[in-house]
Amino acid sequence: MMFAGFIVISAVVLYFSFRGPVAHSDVPVTSEVGWWVDQDGLKITEFSAEAVDPDLGLSLFYDRSHFLMRFHIKGTLRYTGMGEHWKPTIAKVQLTARVVTPGTANDNYEAIADALLVPVVEIKKDDSYNGDEIPFNLTIEHVFSAMNWGKNLYNIQCQGKTVSVTVQVSK
Repeated sequence: MMFAGFIVISAVVLYFSFRGPVAHSDVPVTSEVGWWVDQDGLKITEFSAEAVDPDLGLSLFYDRSHFLMRFHIKGTLRYTGMGEHWKPTIAKVQLTARVVTPGTANDNYEAIADALLVPVVEIKKDDSYNGDEIPFNLTIEHVFSAMNWGKNLYNIQCQGKTVSVTVQVSK
């Protein structure tokens, strides 16, 4: 009976120790296409991206080809529609990505992917809002997959601002 308990506890510890990265974001992340009311009042002033702990390679316990990408988006919102007292907020961020060139490690050919982040503006009636600019500062995290062994380049855009992040995957 004690041996069975030891096996169960060991399995639980291994699962939580080696399950890979977990993303946390200030707002939900979506890939859905939707109708967004007031994107015209969105202004991005700063945008950055970084691979968090991108030490990728073979592992005995889990697939280490997944890594966490962290995005910082800073800007302002202002309601530009008709009517008064409609306060804009960032409800979620749409993230879409595609592989442009898969690359092959044998040819020293780097893998390239493009990603696009769009903060989705939502408006709500608020009698205290008088139309002023509202600053925002978001941190968004998403788990990405490396595309191939060797150099993986991610070109990420947010409202016309582009940053590039390189992740190296070793065997």
